[in-house]
Amino acid sequence: MRLETVATSALIELGSVAGRSVRLTPMQMVAVAAGLQVLLWSFVPALLYAAPPLDVVEGYVHGPYWVLTTLKHPALPSWLLEAGRRITGAVGWPAYLVSQLFVAATFALVYLLGRDLMGPVRAAAGTLLLTGVVYFAWPSIEFNHNVALMPLWVGVFLCLWRAAESGRAAWWMATGVVAAAMMYTKFSSGVAFVAAALWLVSDDKGQRELRRPAPWLAAALFVALVAPLYLSLRASNFAPFAYAASRAEGAANSGPVVFVLSQVLAVVGLLALIGAADVVVRRRSAMMTAALPMASPWSERGCRYLLFASVVPLVLVVLLAAVSGAGLRSSWGASMLSFAGLLAVALAGPRFALAHVQPIFWGSIGLLVVVPIGFAVVHVGRGAYETRPARAHWPQAEISRAMRGLFRDETGRPLRFVAGPFWGAGLVALSGRDMPTVIVDGDLASAPGVTMDALKRDGVLIVETGEAAATAQRLATLATPSKSGETTFPIASGRRGQSVTIKWAIIAPARP
Repeated sequence: MRLETVATSALIELGSVAGRSVRLTPMQMVAVAAGLQVLLWSFVPALLYAAPPLDVVEGYVHGPYWVLTTLKHPALPSWLLEAGRRITGAVGWPAYLVSQLFVAATFALVYLLGRDLMGPVRAAAGTLLLTGVVYFAWPSIEFNHNVALMPLWVGVFLCLWRAAESGRAAWWMATGVVAAAMMYTKFSSGVAFVAAALWLVSDDKGQRELRRPAPWLAAALFVALVAPLYLSLRASNFAPFAYAASRAEGAANSGPVVFVLSQVLAVVGLLALIGAADVVVRRRSAMMTAALPMASPWSERGCRYLLFASVVPLVLVVLLAAVSGAGLRSSWGASMLSFAGLLAVALAGPRFALAHVQPIFWGSIGLLVVVPIGFAVVHVGRGAYETRPARAHWPQAEISRAMRGLFRDETGRPLRFVAGPFWGAGLVALSGRDMPTVIVDGDLASAPGVTMDALKRDGVLIVETGEAAATAQRLATLATPSKSGETTFPIASGRRGQSVTIKWAIIAPARP
């Protein structure tokens, strides 16, 4: 029987449980890892976090508006958080679950692309190696634009490969749709499009496809789908680009060299998995008289495609930063490293044996269990010695109940508007049911459809948590606060009496 047929359909023996051999197909191994990823990295923060991460709070704040763009980013992640809130009637755990479902989707799409490029065994190994990439561990708790972009980044390169290979118009249309979804997630997706275009013009099949109408119809579909996004940007005077420029300028210690080193450090776990698997395989080969069977074939063309999908975007980002002098943030490399496992396996070439899959699988399972446990230990331990509590320890539910109660007791009405920094105002507003509108720093530009007349009519709660904000000055024309003060909330997980203080002021509704 040909080896490729065996590798494609055979069950890979992984050991024994209760005296029985455990055998899984490559796809099943990926499914097991993805399931553990979703289970553990959703459960741990849901169990330990008293407040969602800052990016999640921001997403929830923007969600009820259902806008195409905010003052910072495209709004697709906010739509998903808002949908989860309305479906479940809860905040917090739905965000962690959504985030891990996106990570699991990334695993699945990486496997599918790897299977197309180099067969199922190598694809499974390359996917499992992602458990050693930092961005797929604790940073994935925070559902933000970087996490949301991961499966879309992989998806567009999967669709592009299948479109160029098959020539089918359906795959070209799918490429256009996924590319548009990327733009609704993060504008830096444009780097992926440049890398994809460079590959098309450098690949023989890609060049032939460009002479057919399908790619250009896909491009037209892309333009049609992102047209509303452009109109939204124009209406905001392209505010997200101004924000991106200011954020890049303020990115401390984040030049090109630091960015590259950060990406190298992010894959240390992946390299450790490969090294450990190779040690196991070498020991086995030393004890066997026959050579270990090789995995299914790989191609230089497939390896080159992976380089265009991952390394070329990283190079482009670094070059742009070097030329412009802008800063870079390490998390911006998360999507580009989604192909790191496949690329590592491809670069291994013929040296990659079928026997490598077993130790890589068990190593990935070990990481998926040990790293969340270690994260939980560190999180709990921080509460024992830190003098300033982390945001995750802030008692969001208690803060929201108390602040809403203050407003109701003072005005006799439910809280409809809360103004202040994202963090403080967001904690007050977060609710699985009726959620007050947040006016970030008192700036009505952050709250589409909200007017000064509405604030005067229904009143507003102003909160501050120590951040430098111009909330009070921006709302000074409303009225003099009828009551103000500050409330201290103890940190339940603290052992040194840690607490957080919310300063507040109530502007009562105007009398009829």
